[in-house]
Amino acid sequence: MEPQSFGGPEDDVLLQVARKLCDKLGLKASSVDRLLWRDFLHDVRTSRKVRVRCYGGHSFGHMLSAHFPILFDRALVLREMMKGRLQQEDWEPLFCSSLIFYGQFRWGRYLRRSLALLPFFASFAFIISSWIMYRYLGYPLPPWQVSAILLVALLISPFFPGLYLIRRLDRHSVLMADQRTAMVLGKERLLQTLEKIEAMRQSDLDQGKHDDWRDFMFVPKATERIKNLQK
Repeated sequence: MEPQSFGGPEDDVLLQVARKLCDKLGLKASSVDRLLWRDFLHDVRTSRKVRVRCYGGHSFGHMLSAHFPILFDRALVLREMMKGRLQQEDWEPLFCSSLIFYGQFRWGRYLRRSLALLPFFASFAFIISSWIMYRYLGYPLPPWQVSAILLVALLISPFFPGLYLIRRLDRHSVLMADQRTAMVLGKERLLQTLEKIEAMRQSDLDQGKHDDWRDFMFVPKATERIKNLQK
């Protein structure tokens, strides 16, 4: 399948860089078939027509990372704010870490996420089995208020700790992907790019552009990634 072109010559070059990295990392070339520039995760998941019709074209929600492209439905999504601020050689190590995270670590991440939510699934199974026991064995049912409180408590109590654990595990996986990128492309290349982006962040913060550099969910800060590589 030929890669789809959605932008100018720069996008075509970056898309070819990403696809060559797929070959180097042992991933299918079809893992990346287009390049997108977006600032918000909402803009990635929702088409422009829907945004204009339902939300007046406004964007909201989680802001994407400036230094960690995401892979969404075979689209490599880059932070629109960074367009034109990095060179091709700067993007390559960032692409590499992202492709390792979403490609090579894919099944390991699914397994760890399932294990992190195992207490939640166990609580759900306990609720279902208890309902069946009370319903079909004729045991007296507790008042609905008590049942509702128990239901919420049993579902929520393991759910949010599970989400927190998933976030921690994904952050660790990003750092591990950086270490593997250092083995593939060399540590200095990724370090130089991250330090360059951190210098941009500091410059923008000095100009009062704080909202442009919000962290994206599971992605560690650029300074954390730098420290991890320097160990």
